Amino acid sequence: MSKRFNDVTLERQDKWYKEHRKSFDDVNLTYIPYFRVMDLVRSSGMRSKIPHFSDCRRLVHVMSHNERCAYLQLLHNINILDIYEQFAIPLDASLEIANELGVKHPLHMHSSIPNIQTFDFVYYSADPVTGEVSWGAVAVKPTAEVEKTRTLEKLAIQEAYATLTNMSFHVLTSDNLKGVYSDNLICLYNHRSLKLQTESIFRIWLINFLGELSDGQYTSVCKLLEQTSSSTGVNYDLGVHFFYHALWQKYLTMYTNQRLMLELTATQLGLVSCE
Repeated sequence: MSKRFNDVTLERQDKWYKEHRKSFDDVNLTYIPYFRVMDLVRSSGMRSKIPHFSDCRRLVHVMSHNERCAYLQLLHNINILDIYEQFAIPLDASLEIANELGVKHPLHMHSSIPNIQTFDFVYYSADPVTGEVSWGAVAVKPTAEVEKTRTLEKLAIQEAYATLTNMSFHVLTSDNLKGVYSDNLICLYNHRSLKLQTESIFRIWLINFLGELSDGQYTSVCKLLEQTSSSTGVNYDLGVHFFYHALWQKYLTMYTNQRLMLELTATQLGLVSCE
């Protein structure tokens, strides 16, 4: 059932928060974001649900295209263990912080009820060398919004809570998120996983592709894929899937500002092996 905020009460908010928090704290439950795409909450973006990167039980609720891009960029750039979207800040904590900062706590529209604040994303990651786990929180905003005084006040509440709970805090704007890099990630994300029956052949394919790549820097990528697929004994479409998977999993890297077009040469894409 969707949340309706036109007649919200503190009691209903507390119930929603406890359900949300329980789903986060209990590893046996599927995470429930505080806000979901079906909830009647104001949003200026295009809402959508996308598959979680590793948990087949979960759908990730994003409230805008910017949030979708932020989710993919986080996954691709940080040693992520998990990401939690629309993560609620306890109301008593945000009220105290707002009071200490001397700013007005956000209220529900047409109401004097304090509105629970959320991080767009909370994530935890592991250092690849030490294994040390750290937490971070992310706010996603249109670039023009972060110049507004009221937006900065709300972000200050979020940043203060992040500091109190030993989380780093980042603000990602549409200038950081929209562009060729995000468009490429949207394409690659659909190829993040391999089917079990193709995992063993992928390793053979990758070795063969790297061999073709070393000798064919000025050959179009589609030609390299044709040659690799032929030598590996897989069809071309599966070879393309393997190629995109290798890019997502960083067996290969490419220029982040170059649109992913297979008719370009390896040099034009900036293809480099990470093996």
